[in-house]
Amino acid sequence: MNRSNIAIAVVAAALSLGASASFAADNGNNYPEIAQQGQGLTRAEVKAELTQARAEGLVALNDQNYPSRATPASEVSRADVKLALSQARASGEINQRIFSGA
Repeated sequence: MNRSNIAIAVVAAALSLGASASFAADNGNNYPEIAQQGQGLTRAEVKAELTQARAEGLVALNDQNYPSRATPASEVSRADVKLALSQARASGEINQRIFSGA
């Protein structure tokens, strides 16, 4: 009886050591190792690249800069628009009231 208890204890210890050894190999970090980079650019080189990119229009100055749309050239002068407005008012095409109600 004593031998069987010792054998069970030895087997249990061996199994627990095997299980703990499998956890010892992994530290739980799933991130891959990143190879060390060589010497990077100097501050002056980065500033020169940024200046060149801005000159070429590749970098916006801030988040509010969106490409501006070109406004189409109008073929009608302001005087022509005013004349058309007065003619439309005279003929009754345009309602004179600001708010007609709903």
